Amino acid sequence: MADTYLIHCPLCGTANRVPASSEGKTGKCGNCHAQLPTLYSKPVMLTDRSFDDFVQNYRGPVLAEFWASWCPHCRNFAQVLHEVAKEMAGKGVVVQVNTEENPQLAGRFDIRSVPTVMALRGGRVTGSESGAMDRPSLLAWWQQHLV
Repeated sequence: MADTYLIHCPLCGTANRVPASSEGKTGKCGNCHAQLPTLYSKPVMLTDRSFDDFVQNYRGPVLAEFWASWCPHCRNFAQVLHEVAKEMAGKGVVVQVNTEENPQLAGRFDIRSVPTVMALRGGRVTGSESGAMDRPSLLAWWQQHLV
């Protein structure tokens, strides 16, 4: 059987089973027919151009990682982000921003070290932390900043 994810409807709270093949697609609640958050089980790469639109329109919490290709901590942290993205699929989304290729975003968010993670909801930053974390620490930090 193919992987499936449970996505809770933001309107009525019903748990909807969504197949992994629906990656990047938006579905409708089987109960009330409201739009569900889009399923992302892998980190989504964003740019100076795509960041605001994506983050403001995603119907759930966003974990953004700012990274650089030259950073060994970022490379090691990548596996943790992939695990968290899969675990949080349907409940939130993990996005990544390469600070070398997207200096406007790095400047706007005053990124001074990488990796840096930010929790966002509705385009608003609810928390920020610099440095790599293990999976349990990152999940706990994200849950703490989902206000």
